[in-house]
Amino acid sequence: MSHEDAELDGLVAGLRAKTQEMAATSDAGRYNRLFKQREEIYAAIEALPAGAEALRQLFDDPDPKIRLDVAQHCMYKSISPEAALHTLHRLALRSDKIGDGAKSSLQVRLPKLRSSEPHPSPGGPLFQPPSLKGNEPGAPTTGRPPCRRLRPACRWAIQRGLPAHHLSQAVR
Repeated sequence: MSHEDAELDGLVAGLRAKTQEMAATSDAGRYNRLFKQREEIYAAIEALPAGAEALRQLFDDPDPKIRLDVAQHCMYKSISPEAALHTLHRLALRSDKIGDGAKSSLQVRLPKLRSSEPHPSPGGPLFQPPSLKGNEPGAPTTGRPPCRRLRPACRWAIQRGLPAHHLSQAVR
């Protein structure tokens, strides 16, 4: 095993540890410090020649939290976006906090998925996560009710297939 391989293995182990530590903390300040440390680890992994491949291998990690975080990071950084998208689609089928996080990432990162036409998933049949189907007027697009203060504006956004929560956040 070369020095670079050992360094990469250590960074990947550190990434797993930081991600699990972040999931276990409820203190916002601690979470923010851990997030910054984890971003530094991601940067160190990406700087290595075999870093992108190491991140792709984490799409099949046994821990779904690791898979979600790595897929979100890779979508943001455009590192194997098709594989990251496929991972997010698989995680979006879950009915827990991990599934909600994956659905949210799909809604934020891929606005074209909100259209009524299903989109192909890499390596699979046509797929559209259940939470993204149907933007009928009045149907929530995020699982959250529209904010009360902007109810008419939110209704307007929902009728046009836009996420109401984005409109609410932009105005605040």
